Amino acid sequence: MLNKNWALMAVFSFLVACIVTTMAAHAEIALGSASRLSMPLRYGYYDEKCEDIEKIVGSTMQRIVQLQHNVPAQLLRLLFHDCFIRGCDASVLLADSNENGTVEREAIPNRTLKGFDIIDMIKDEIEEECPGIVSCSDILVLATRDGIVLAGGLYYPVLMGRRDSKESFFDETMAEIPRPNGNITETLRLFSLRGFDERETVALLGGHNIGKIGCEFIQLRFSNFMGTAIPSGFLEELMQKCPDDNSTIKKMFNEHTARGLSESAMSYSRTVSTFLVWNFI
Repeated sequence: MLNKNWALMAVFSFLVACIVTTMAAHAEIALGSASRLSMPLRYGYYDEKCEDIEKIVGSTMQRIVQLQHNVPAQLLRLLFHDCFIRGCDASVLLADSNENGTVEREAIPNRTLKGFDIIDMIKDEIEEECPGIVSCSDILVLATRDGIVLAGGLYYPVLMGRRDSKESFFDETMAEIPRPNGNITETLRLFSLRGFDERETVALLGGHNIGKIGCEFIQLRFSNFMGTAIPSGFLEELMQKCPDDNSTIKKMFNEHTARGLSESAMSYSRTVSTFLVWNFI
């Protein structure tokens, strides 16, 4: 019999997986460009060109996650940031050879993204079997799906046939990626521009629960719950992990340390997120 925490994780992961897939579909449709999308996305797109793609991605992800347990969270966030700007086209993966800060990955909201090396590693594996066939955008979508499964979420099929962008969108990324300290009105507006309602927005934002959070994003809320309630035990644990000490916070900034919550805290976080998904409207 499934225990309560696993059941909550399963339900929540399924919602996130479904909406991530929906986000990709919304974004692709929004492109509206025949040059960028020559044919509709479909299942089995690589069956005749690279039939082992899912096996390659799956086995590589399994090896990676065994060594780095935080990879699924890294890829889920990387995919989200890619798809949110002009669709799931791998534009966030583009590097700027001139280092002048004009590519998406150099925009402030993306500077803490991780997982680029993972996609490069999987791409190299696929190129050995199917050179010049599989797009990086499809690899990112598949690798993220497999990461969710390896993290305890449910399996879901993904459409393929995406084309990689040759253009990056620095200005749009700076203006339109939701800020971690942004207000709810602005966040809902940015998601609504991409066709998402309040329920879907909450589910997508809740996807961060499989990862970690930095103290700088939550510390100011310890004394201002904005009409919500936090159990005293959970609040005390958070305050211990994120002490109100400027030197400690500065040290965390310098070391780029993201403090993880304990299993009990994560369980509460998942419970709250699942409640919000079902009861937001």
